[in-house]
Amino acid sequence: MKILHIGPVKNSVAEPDYDPGFDVFPGLGVDGPSRSILGLARALSNAGIETGVLPTKAFTKPSGLNGSVEFLTPYTGRKHNFFIRAGRWLRQIEAEFGRPDLVNFHDVYDLFSVVLASAMKKEGWSYIVTPRGGLRLFAQRRDSYKKKVANPLFFRRYLRNARFIHALADQEAEEVRLFDRSLKTIVVPNGIPSEFLSFAAKLPGGPSNGHEKREKRIVGFIGQIFVAIKGIDLMLAAIRKFQTLRNDLKFVFVGPIPTAMDQHWVQKMRGELPHANDVAFIGPKYGREKWAALNSFDVFALPSRTEGMPVVGLEAMAFGKPCLFSKGSNMAEVIREAEGGWDCGDGAETIYERLLEVARTPDAQLQKYGNNARRYVAEHFTWDKVVRSYIAMAERSLSC
Repeated sequence: MKILHIGPVKNSVAEPDYDPGFDVFPGLGVDGPSRSILGLARALSNAGIETGVLPTKAFTKPSGLNGSVEFLTPYTGRKHNFFIRAGRWLRQIEAEFGRPDLVNFHDVYDLFSVVLASAMKKEGWSYIVTPRGGLRLFAQRRDSYKKKVANPLFFRRYLRNARFIHALADQEAEEVRLFDRSLKTIVVPNGIPSEFLSFAAKLPGGPSNGHEKREKRIVGFIGQIFVAIKGIDLMLAAIRKFQTLRNDLKFVFVGPIPTAMDQHWVQKMRGELPHANDVAFIGPKYGREKWAALNSFDVFALPSRTEGMPVVGLEAMAFGKPCLFSKGSNMAEVIREAEGGWDCGDGAETIYERLLEVARTPDAQLQKYGNNARRYVAEHFTWDKVVRSYIAMAERSLSC
């Protein structure tokens, strides 16, 4: 079987202060989709599947991936009309990789993917789409006017022609069906490399060494700080209410603030906090600094309104961190089943209630939550286990 992945994969090697020598697999990317797609490609290759990747971002092949993963010439937004040249891209794919048995698109609202999929359909190629949260209810409410126009014109046909929609969690699959009941869905979760568990354990202060005793526990977040999507406004509102009663937690947000509007809202809401000095936005961190930041947290929090299945949540669990996951993160059920922390709804009030629980939880129980989280990831979410379900999905896609 030959599987080609097409999606927004990008390198981290060009990022400032990136230390590739300290990462698990050098060059795997700073963002979740890159780590997820490339991790899956590596796992498929290790399982004996011919695997290719066509990046839709600027990309050079990383040294940390199995040599049998074929990296095709990336599409990087060059100013040519791919509506006319879609057939040429198919010929280029065949020249560089051969004709794939199955193509996996990892994006919904990407015209390059839509046009390629249309050309593939005409030539009898099979494909599936992994929306990565793009079809969830909250995502559809963003730019809703544009999507009401664009969905019937471009994207609904693209999705309906897919053999399956690959959802990363049950909740995402339910919301895909609400978007369009004619779409067939299969759920296969995200994963992390099994080596990541041993990598995390070797870091100073890692899960095998227990949690550092300090005056104030640190609740941390890592990711791009899109205020609405990531629920940063909900988190800050919950922190404001928490700080009117207690002052025994610190909060650290790691990641870039991409837009001026997001920067405005972060600055405004942080300025309204009773103890603003206990809430830090420290910008993006890469390589050694990123993992050190994650390892410094006592609790990892992800209050997102919408996600597919965030790989950073799995990484935090692998680090043995008790986690606080919102329903919108698609990780609430995971952390509940793992008994590895707290799940909450998608509102500031429920996040506030969980922060009170974080502050009141004894150290021994906190350690137990972290150990449970780490064990659960090891049992269910390493790529060597997840890839079996993915291959079964691919085989089913080709047989239907």
